[in-house]
Amino acid sequence: MGTKVFKTVSVVVAVLAALIVIQQSLQAETIRMAWFAVPPHVTTADGGMPKGPSIDLFNKIAARMGCTVEWVGPYPISRVGQEQKAGKGSLDGTILHIRTAAVEPLLLYPRRAYFIARPCIAVRMDSPLKHISTIEDIRGFRIGFVKTLSLSYPPMITNNLDKVIIDDLTGENWTSRNLARLLLGRIDAVYERNPYTLLYQAALDGIAGRIRVLELPDAPIAHYFVFHRNSTKAEKLMRLYEKATAGMNFDYDAMVRSEIERSKRK
Repeated sequence: MGTKVFKTVSVVVAVLAALIVIQQSLQAETIRMAWFAVPPHVTTADGGMPKGPSIDLFNKIAARMGCTVEWVGPYPISRVGQEQKAGKGSLDGTILHIRTAAVEPLLLYPRRAYFIARPCIAVRMDSPLKHISTIEDIRGFRIGFVKTLSLSYPPMITNNLDKVIIDDLTGENWTSRNLARLLLGRIDAVYERNPYTLLYQAALDGIAGRIRVLELPDAPIAHYFVFHRNSTKAEKLMRLYEKATAGMNFDYDAMVRSEIERSKRK
């Protein structure tokens, strides 16, 4: 009888020890996430580290996953695409990603987007354009955004490339640079996947009263935290991510609005 009890206790102790080791292993997992500045979602804090609603939210999700995050960046957005295409990548994931035909085969997307917004453009305040219904409203416009791995404009523009002029920038801080080009008359509109970036950057640059932001008549764009298929941890991280976010409630738009309000008080 005593021997059986001893064996049973030994088995229980062994199982508990194994569970502790597994839990410690999960807690020790580090996610290498690429980041790039897209105000107000992600900006650069003192010391060069990233901050903003997207950073805060992913850190919370990672904690629920039992993981820590190593933020790698600021990463040139063009290099993020190159990294995702590499045979074996040094990054595990990226923030603020949308679905396009060029990148979908390279990435693992969760079931749930963390941010959805309507695409929009900024025009000068003296522009007669007050509303956009069809491509005819912006026919002939020279439009600026940023070069990415794939053309990432919404259907109204991508289906009518013969009616507009795409004049994208490379490098960082593209929203501010494009807004400056807009006010100088070098382009007719600045494109962004969400209105917050245009409004925040215009306020930061002291030109909020000189631009008008107009929504495009396209479907809202879903933004995701994604994992790179060329990461050896991608499948595992996606399983942990889906489990961590399954019962998680958050209001990302409210987080962005709070960030904008904080910036106004500085």
